[in-house]
Amino acid sequence: MANNAERTTYVDVDGALKRVMGNKKLYKRLLMSFTGDTNHEKLKEALDGGSYTDAASAAHAIKGVCANLSINELYEKSKELEMFFKDLAANNPGADPTSSGAMKLFEEFNQVREISMMYVEQVMNEIE
Repeated sequence: MANNAERTTYVDVDGALKRVMGNKKLYKRLLMSFTGDTNHEKLKEALDGGSYTDAASAAHAIKGVCANLSINELYEKSKELEMFFKDLAANNPGADPTSSGAMKLFEEFNQVREISMMYVEQVMNEIE
């Protein structure tokens, strides 16, 4: 099990609680909603279909939710994905996802997402 400092790197509970004025029930509901969010699937579908504009849009949506909930590492990786896909959409819209580096970046995103989701689950279980 990771220590609190590592968890805070991924999920800053104190920062998020400040955003919701200390309302733990609201924060827990927002986290539960986040765990059911479909933008990850939309991101994967867009990437599989080569739609970098849609991939950037899904990454942007994830980035926004992560910023509001202080899910910091996933916010940073979502921001990186969004910028990458916006650049591809503008400058190389026909690029193959496997050769453009998109799949590698998406795999890195998934690793960060997996760790973040583990910590989100921990936080939800700790909130009364």
